[in-house]
Amino acid sequence: MIYEKVNLSELYTELYPNTILEIYAPDNFWEIDINRKREGLLIFPGGAYCFVSEREGEPVAFKFLAKGFACFLLHYPVNNLSYPHPLLEAIAALDYVNKNADNYHVNINKIGAIGFSAGGHLAASLGLYYNYPEFHNMLNINCTLNLDYLILGYPVIKAYPENEWEPVRTTIMKCTEGKPELIEFFNINTHVDENYPRTYIWTTKTDDCVPYSHTVVMDEILTKKGVKHKTHIFEEGPHGASINDFTCNGENDMIKFGKYKDICNWVNEAIDFVRGE
Repeated sequence: MIYEKVNLSELYTELYPNTILEIYAPDNFWEIDINRKREGLLIFPGGAYCFVSEREGEPVAFKFLAKGFACFLLHYPVNNLSYPHPLLEAIAALDYVNKNADNYHVNINKIGAIGFSAGGHLAASLGLYYNYPEFHNMLNINCTLNLDYLILGYPVIKAYPENEWEPVRTTIMKCTEGKPELIEFFNINTHVDENYPRTYIWTTKTDDCVPYSHTVVMDEILTKKGVKHKTHIFEEGPHGASINDFTCNGENDMIKFGKYKDICNWVNEAIDFVRGE
């Protein structure tokens, strides 16, 4: 396995200091296939843009690594945020993976991103703006980037905080500074078009932090625009389930999350979607 930590701040000077991309990539072997190219997966944990959730980071990387994905976990900034951060860090991470795909045995046409909650908002925003000229100029990116697919777990989609629960309001206020023009900019469902990356999206009806209406709205706009997608809304399950196994839960959490074992099915569903199976 290839394991590295890359300080993206040293490569892209516009980023916040100590923006780290943690890399978990399967290596190739002559006995199997020395030339194998794999899916690349950027990982954006949630945390309401106030912290970066550990339960939605390394455990997710290990789960997808075991399925043959090269995983790139972004430790993005959350303190003293100002526009366009942390979206700029996400675009820089995507650029790094595009430029170094061969080094990590990644198929450059099969690079995607997964995000949960606020990280789902970040991944969904990346789907809108990954080739936005203003951001490319800031990062000195001189090529078109590839982003093939998105996996969104209980994501924040709607960006109008006055109508939302407190965790959603916190998320939106952190990434928009409360400015009306930025709230509109980061209101995902009003900007999706037919060129949006194909998307797998899931949530639960009983999520008590991000209402499942966010997923419904995203499903509706993806359908309207003809974007290939799959949506799974589980009947029950709490917010923050991640991959919902012992690797992302303590003993007390397992009592809470263990009742909802069917949620785990999203992982294989998402992989089948990405691989066209």
